[in-house]
Amino acid sequence: MKKLFLGIAILSIVLIIIAANRPTQKITPNKLIGYWAPDVESSRLFFWKDANGDLQIQETSCTSGDPIDVIGFKITKDKLFIKTIFKPLKWEVLSEFEMANDSTLNCVAYTDEGYAKITYTKTK
Repeated sequence: MKKLFLGIAILSIVLIIIAANRPTQKITPNKLIGYWAPDVESSRLFFWKDANGDLQIQETSCTSGDPIDVIGFKITKDKLFIKTIFKPLKWEVLSEFEMANDSTLNCVAYTDEGYAKITYTKTK
């Protein structure tokens, strides 16, 4: 019985180490610039730089094509956080993105109702 518990403990530690060290790329504004399409019905993303060189974001509904207002965003070393509100439904979402590679963003979108995992692919 001790061996079983020891085996489970070692396996758990190994899985935690693997999860903590999974590869993600650093997110920079230049890597984000372009159009991004989701793998499920969600929203499309468009990133660009304005005349001052500041990153700008536009998000639109895949269902209606209506714009989704970006309340704010923040880029850390390896994550992008975007807070949005879809005004017609007063629906707020906090999305957390990690860059798997130069053309793939993995997202977890959190709402009051739960969360969804979405993979975005850079199209242009």
